[in-house]
Amino acid sequence: MPSVTSLDHLYKNLFAKMVGGLVRSIGIKNINTAEDIVQETFLAAQLQWTKAMPENPKAWLFKVCKNIALRHFKNEPVNSNIEEAFYIPIETNNTQVDPAFEMLLTCAHPRFSPKQQVIFALRYSAGFKVDQIASILLSKPEAITKTLQRIKLLIKTENLVFSPEQPTATSQTILLNILYLMFSEGYKTSCGKSILNTSLCEDALSFTQVILKNPTLSTPDAKALYALMLFNLSRFEARFTKEGDLIDLEHQNRATWNSEMIKVASHYLYEAKAKQLSKYHIEATIAYLHCTADSFAKTDWGKIVSLYQQLHLINESPFIQLNLAISKFYAGHLSEALLEMNDLGTNTFIHNYHIYHVTLGKILDKKNERPLAIQHYQKAITLTGHQPEKKYIQNLIDKASYSN
Repeated sequence: MPSVTSLDHLYKNLFAKMVGGLVRSIGIKNINTAEDIVQETFLAAQLQWTKAMPENPKAWLFKVCKNIALRHFKNEPVNSNIEEAFYIPIETNNTQVDPAFEMLLTCAHPRFSPKQQVIFALRYSAGFKVDQIASILLSKPEAITKTLQRIKLLIKTENLVFSPEQPTATSQTILLNILYLMFSEGYKTSCGKSILNTSLCEDALSFTQVILKNPTLSTPDAKALYALMLFNLSRFEARFTKEGDLIDLEHQNRATWNSEMIKVASHYLYEAKAKQLSKYHIEATIAYLHCTADSFAKTDWGKIVSLYQQLHLINESPFIQLNLAISKFYAGHLSEALLEMNDLGTNTFIHNYHIYHVTLGKILDKKNERPLAIQHYQKAITLTGHQPEKKYIQNLIDKASYSN
């Protein structure tokens, strides 16, 4: 019988491609039906893979999905489209496009508001579930569900037609933001190595490469985003032990970082020079400082503080403010870091975010207020469901208790 983890992994990796393949065949107006067919496919997998998974689970899912769609549209004109154009992967010559990328392009339809564009793309190109989208956008799942319903109603009532083309300069801003969110969600440490959605990172990277291959679209912002992705990926293997335990940046073995990838990333960051810096430029520069520092202690934390302050000015966000507080902590500005954390504590979402309490615990621990630090560490454990992080935080508790 397939494990919940294996089916969940396949769902994360294939949902957007399967829905996109169906939409290519049956039209965007039938997106609800496309989603239902994909859900039925995974239900069939759950029921039929009782003894063992097929040799090629991905091929099995695509075949069953196509067959369900053919049966559903048996007597309709789109039937032949399903047979011919269900799934075409990205090719190196760019003559064929991944259906998930086509869905990414359709999100920039002018009839959608910017917020609708992001939500639509995160659901049907990135394949995020509603609760994931809500978490990323600091919203409630019910609000995301209502927005998706309004988008579908808009498509149906206005009979919107989608003809995916190469993104324009106008639509590129929203596309880059979506790719940034896709990569960040796939890469974030909160998931632990065993269930990290590395496929999502790879999709975001591939889509960005498609944009960079177009001379018109290969803007400084796109290059800076690509550099940021590569800097982060260069450190991927160092983030976990062989057993899957989390290793924070301070204790990572820098010799295991991918030096060639760091060189390529540095090249793209250099090529991304622009008069007006985007958030991608600033974040990539921060990543560059981490990747090129000789050690954690020798990292230019003062410069990183300055960059986060600049980033917070152009992209005000509680997550950026949290990173600002963390950088101030490592720069040795404990009082300033604590002021930032106290300000952040009024944000309900952040107050229920485990990284907030881990950070506050470290600051208080450094200030020798260990009993209070332990309370925040214990709170953090209750706010994460991932074992690698629970184990990491428990180690912090043990060290603080021993020192106390």
